[in-house]
Amino acid sequence: MDRYDNLGQQGEKVVNYNLMRKINEKEVLRLINRGDFALLSQFVSKALKKYEEAAELDPSSAEVYFSLAELFRFVGKWQTADKFYRYAIKLSTNTFYKFRLALLLKDMGKFVESSLLLKEVVKEQPDEPYYHFALGEVFWEMGHMDGVLHHFRKAVELDPLDDFYHAWLGVAYASMGELEKAERELKRAHQLKPESLAYIFVLAEVYYLMGEEELSKSYYAMVTRIGEYDMFILQKFRSKILLNKFSF
Repeated sequence: MDRYDNLGQQGEKVVNYNLMRKINEKEVLRLINRGDFALLSQFVSKALKKYEEAAELDPSSAEVYFSLAELFRFVGKWQTADKFYRYAIKLSTNTFYKFRLALLLKDMGKFVESSLLLKEVVKEQPDEPYYHFALGEVFWEMGHMDGVLHHFRKAVELDPLDDFYHAWLGVAYASMGELEKAERELKRAHQLKPESLAYIFVLAEVYYLMGEEELSKSYYAMVTRIGEYDMFILQKFRSKILLNKFSF
């Protein structure tokens, strides 16, 4: 990967590169877009070629390095992705680049570094609910439940019509034994997205924990089948709640 390291280091040194010679910005953007389309179609080699061509035209393009970071992340080369995210961040003030690096660090198990970067992201764009949610998730991995609740609540406050944020706030409450608050948030999530069987199933389990066995059974009875997506969400919910308290 030395050639990629050299490419990134070259980019760092020529931040004012496009002042020294005229850059065909339209061609650079065209190559990046073609690379993005190829990557979406999972043509990784073709995408890499287009990004490299774009980098040759403009070594100071943060967008090129960000695209390369996304590609290497996609193929599982996380260390290389990490380097390219950092090159992009040095060349740009784009908060989203920091956000994507923070998520990569979370996936790599570097929770402290991820949380510090997400704090910067939230400070720069405090009105973006998903940034708060992501920081809450990292705090959960670190066992800082006060931080989880603060940022999950903030996500709900900023986007009160998003069922996802209500559901996860409910799961956080359930994991802490605050079952009435969990019921409230999960019911709101269910109201916003009644077709989600995962929400119904978790509500059933919360009612079981509350000692509401008949109500719990009625919610279980509503779940006739769970599709692949709902099962994925349900498993994530269950991984956060004390399952030894449930009876299956």
